[in-house]
Amino acid sequence: MVNCTPTFDCSAHAKDIHATPSSVTCSADPCTADECCTVTSTASGTNASGTNASGTNASGTNATDITTLKTDVTGLKTKVEGLESTLNEIKNSVNTLRKKVEKEEEEEGGSSWNPLTWFGEDDEEEGFSNKDNNLFFVIAIIIILYYCLKR
Repeated sequence: MVNCTPTFDCSAHAKDIHATPSSVTCSADPCTADECCTVTSTASGTNASGTNASGTNASGTNATDITTLKTDVTGLKTKVEGLESTLNEIKNSVNTLRKKVEKEEEEEGGSSWNPLTWFGEDDEEEGFSNKDNNLFFVIAIIIILYYCLKR
């Protein structure tokens, strides 16, 4: 049984040597490059020794890629922190508005922060009724959320 050896030369082939060359069973002795060179290179022109045709080391490209990824991750982290800050501001604004509405309702003897009661409780009136302008606050909150989350 003939197999590829770890020292099989794939430099003239488009692909790199198999990850475990001793596990490849060759059909003839010696093995052919098509049998032993089966791994597609991740870096263009890179062979098993880690150098490409121009003689530069592929690890330099990897280091550049890692640096780029670190920069991208740092940028994403900054954006997420910015979004968290914006969401906290929105939450504080909503809580402030809620407290203001609750205070106004207490002063007027109205109901609690319940959207189902914003459109009037009197069955005697026909049509739409919004005596306390609570609908305005709901629309304002929706507009604020839309523009803050649009960024």
